[in-house]
Amino acid sequence: MLRLTYDWPKTGELKSVIYGDTTTTRLDYTYTRMGQLNSVDDATGARDFIYDPSRPWRLSAEAHSPFYGQRVQTRLYESSSGGTPEGRYRGFQLGAAANSPGELQQTYTYTASGLFDTLASNRENNSVGLARTFDYNYAANSVLVAELTATAANGFKVTREYDPQRNVLKSIGTEWGTGGSSSTQARFDYAHNDRGERISAQMSGAAFADYYTGSPGGYNEVTHYYSYNGKGELQSASLHGGAAVASPPSNTELPGRRFEYRYDDAQFQGVITYLLPLPGGNPRQVKGK
Repeated sequence: MLRLTYDWPKTGELKSVIYGDTTTTRLDYTYTRMGQLNSVDDATGARDFIYDPSRPWRLSAEAHSPFYGQRVQTRLYESSSGGTPEGRYRGFQLGAAANSPGELQQTYTYTASGLFDTLASNRENNSVGLARTFDYNYAANSVLVAELTATAANGFKVTREYDPQRNVLKSIGTEWGTGGSSSTQARFDYAHNDRGERISAQMSGAAFADYYTGSPGGYNEVTHYYSYNGKGELQSASLHGGAAVASPPSNTELPGRRFEYRYDDAQFQGVITYLLPLPGGNPRQVKGK
């Protein structure tokens, strides 16, 4: 049995946590006169929290221990210039001293309605060749992210599509490449029933190419199918070759890719049945708790 001892002074702040074994390092905390966390000392060493002298309620920087190379993480906030809300978090810098982007800097912008708009990432004192900017676009009249693009030579892009009547993801895909050679790395297309249960998940793209190579069906997608009982509990999950259809034929099911689930009266999962392939093509049932 491991015993932990907590030290709470009369002011109510946690001062230390001491472990009853001989190997776990104790935790020690100090606080400012305003009751803010001032330092933490743990297995990685002591790190200090630095507050803005002109706005003493706001954390300005965090100075890390030698375990982290004595790096300092500086928080960046928006001013009221340009109509932006003063004090909104707009990124951070990481370097050898406060306000230094020597190793990394990430800054954020927001739309007029306050949604996250861009993330600009730079390394090594904002070296131009290492800069990356990620742009977020949203579905019409929604806060749901519809597209994420990286303004860099690799042409990275993620797109999402949603059900027009429900807050349900219909598809998500990742592309990579530029100059007319952009290719889909991974794409998922989902179908749901009227109860919102996912009934199929079609997967395509280069990430799933191993399923296509040498396949007798010559398909370019694989699809998971799910079935449920009347209480909404998952009954089966199987993987088939080919695009999603209403009723997949049994001859497209991939070997060793079917899972059956059964439950007891308390709705706890009782038995899982795996269908494993054997030489000659006959499946073998393996049941487990």
